[in-house]
Amino acid sequence: MSFAIAGLVLLALLATLWWRLGRAKAETDETRRQALMVYKSQLADLDRDVAEGRLAREDADAAAVEIKRRALAADRQRDDRRAGGQVPRAAVLALALVGVAIGAVGYALVGDPNADRVARAERSAAERARAPSPDQAEAAEEMAGLVDQLERVLKDDPDRADGWAMLARYSGRMGQWSRSADAYERAARLDPDKGDYWVGYGEALVQISEGQVTPAARLAFNRAAQVDPGHPAVAYYTGVALAQRGDAEAAIEIWQDALDRLPQEAERARVPFQVAMAQARADLQMRSWRREPPASGAGAPRADAAEPGAAQAGTPSAGAAQADAAQAGGAGGQGAPAGMPQPSQEAMAAASEMTPAEREAFIASMVDRLAARLADNPDDRDGWLRLARARRVQGDSAAAAEALRRALDLTDDAAQAAQIRQQLETLETSGPTE
Repeated sequence: MSFAIAGLVLLALLATLWWRLGRAKAETDETRRQALMVYKSQLADLDRDVAEGRLAREDADAAAVEIKRRALAADRQRDDRRAGGQVPRAAVLALALVGVAIGAVGYALVGDPNADRVARAERSAAERARAPSPDQAEAAEEMAGLVDQLERVLKDDPDRADGWAMLARYSGRMGQWSRSADAYERAARLDPDKGDYWVGYGEALVQISEGQVTPAARLAFNRAAQVDPGHPAVAYYTGVALAQRGDAEAAIEIWQDALDRLPQEAERARVPFQVAMAQARADLQMRSWRREPPASGAGAPRADAAEPGAAQAGTPSAGAAQADAAQAGGAGGQGAPAGMPQPSQEAMAAASEMTPAEREAFIASMVDRLAARLADNPDDRDGWLRLARARRVQGDSAAAAEALRRALDLTDDAAQAAQIRQQLETLETSGPTE
């Protein structure tokens, strides 16, 4: 519609210009006709003056020559103006053709101009969907106000361990992990026999270090183990620390022992251990696979072929739940390191109600979220390696190979690049998995 309107406006302008040029030509012809009549009248006057004896013939002839010269000059000027009028008309015609061509090409390239407005509207709607809702913004504002109020109260009464623990939990939910760690440490020093405080302190330190269980975090978990040896988070993070040091076998033993001590109905508490164990088993299988590649056509190892119980745990990748873990917080296993999988608090609550098949789908969605995050942040080499492991465990060799290629493109270290190439070659020679 916009192109049509622009075309009509252009045609109207061109028609007006064409009419003006035609009118100018008509005015020029009328002026010439009047000038010629004046010149003829002057020549007639000369002849009359000669006949009546008022003007000598020689003088009359000289004047006639001058009048005729002016008449010829005026005629030539008229021809020049006519020629000049023809050029603008040609230009107008050319301009019209160019305008039509530009309109056609513009429509071919741009298409319906409304499409761009529709695309902008869709992008705007998507941005509004991603933006926090008014309720969420209001809740975040209320929580920030509550945190500030708690800090003022604790300034007047700094010996309340439960107040510092509450401040730590709320700060963690807001993603303020440094403030959370400081508050948990104050609570733990005031009440050192409370295991939750030490666990919360350790989890906050893990979040600050982007998922790594640092020596300070291990010390906090050790203090928690001294006062509350059966705390599930102590076993979980102890295993995480071992897995991060490369001792996946010991990590699996600790996690399995913790699972055995948890009641079967405590599904919410069991999910993080199951996810972490499945990843650790997958890593162990990949190490074995690199040492002894399977025969051609054997395919990549699957999580459900690793050990009994792996099928129940699902097939996550390390860091596939990173998006959830970054949002989790608080004591008692709510937080999670980026290096090991753990769903968010809401996701764990939902997982506790799932059937084994639904839990498989839930864990697969965690892998998909990792893939979506990498689409937005394609320069994360470690992320591509985690995605490759997850896809191999899922049995998708093609997707695993593509993730390895992306990781290889981002690898500068020659030794690491050689290792990735070896994995890639093994995938390509083993063929698609079933």
